[in-house]
Amino acid sequence: MNVQVIHEDVDGLEKDLMRLKDGQEIPADAILCGTGWVPSLNFFDHDQLAKLGLPQPNGTYPAEEAAMWRALEQDADRAVLDRFPILANPPKHYREPVKHTPYRLYNSIAPLQDDSIVFVGHVMIANYFHLAECQAIWATAYLDGNIKLPSLEERRKTVALFVAWCRRRYLSNGDRGHWLVFEQRTYTDRLFDQLGLSSHRRFWLWDSFVPISKKDLPRLRAEYINEYGQDAQPIAHEATTY
Repeated sequence: MNVQVIHEDVDGLEKDLMRLKDGQEIPADAILCGTGWVPSLNFFDHDQLAKLGLPQPNGTYPAEEAAMWRALEQDADRAVLDRFPILANPPKHYREPVKHTPYRLYNSIAPLQDDSIVFVGHVMIANYFHLAECQAIWATAYLDGNIKLPSLEERRKTVALFVAWCRRRYLSNGDRGHWLVFEQRTYTDRLFDQLGLSSHRRFWLWDSFVPISKKDLPRLRAEYINEYGQDAQPIAHEATTY
């Protein structure tokens, strides 16, 4: 396999190609972005950021969409406080000014309005090695069409509920809607529950009291293939992963 290294910034993305700032146009079936520890999304314009459910500066979101999310998140906040009333009165803390909209991705991976692209690794969590494997399996199933998704309305409510909970649970850190530092096990369990996979689970109380590790994951690939078939391994259509 030949690899051509090109040193140039990305100017924009179009169907089946990537446009660079020096004018080059690179044909691409799929794009994998290794952006380091700081998520880099500045090659999307404001309209694309809004469509994909990615953070963008306040005031740049389409007015109708902003109003919809504001209403959904207000309803979700009431639901969070009904279930967790202790979160209504947090201790005194510094609240950073909110300059960007939150992430609005289903399961912190998938946009609501574009099923050809996923974003992995865009959550704040402790064990990224474990997270990467779990998100990769879910993203593969999603892009292959092996997940029966709720309706768009239900997914919007789910996203709004997570954003509202995140703000209450993690205070200023939660304003970005992607903070899961103490919820890694429940988050990854949710991903695998949607796929009907369970080989990562342990016995009885071990799930609650024994730390998660890479030893939990080796059987998942075989279980996934057994559940969805050998042909489920490759991505079935052109897609982009960030």
